[in-house]
Amino acid sequence: LQPQRYYDQIADAMPLKTMRGIWRYKESRDGVQCSGRLVFKGQLDQPNRGDVIFEKVAETSSCYTAVPPQNAVKGKWLMKPRKFEKQTIQFTSRWKLRSEQGTYIFKGDVKADATDTKLNVPDAKITGEILKETGNENFKKVGSFEAELREKL
Repeated sequence: LQPQRYYDQIADAMPLKTMRGIWRYKESRDGVQCSGRLVFKGQLDQPNRGDVIFEKVAETSSCYTAVPPQNAVKGKWLMKPRKFEKQTIQFTSRWKLRSEQGTYIFKGDVKADATDTKLNVPDAKITGEILKETGNENFKKVGSFEAELREKL
């Protein structure tokens, strides 16, 4: 048996190494249901941060509207270690989206299994709360969300 380097041991304890990918998204905000896709992009040398884009599922959806002249609702994301559970490192995530409806922060816990699904994608979900900026860097909880990893990038 070969000894394993410390970094490799840590990497093996992380069932989800990055949030980069396409996630199916559902939320309830201010009593309105919304669904769409979140595309988390990032650099290879920074696996725990990057850019996020929200895409509506249907044009009739009353989710978020891009701030002109942009044609997409986008922002930044970050993933940090949260706790050690069942011999794996679990993460917490944050991202911010700017839209015509305002600036929203999404924060939630990432739950991931070490096993991949049939599509060779880790079984990963994020559940959390939605906060809306109310001015002077103050935020108010306005809803909740859940997301499920569908495809790795």
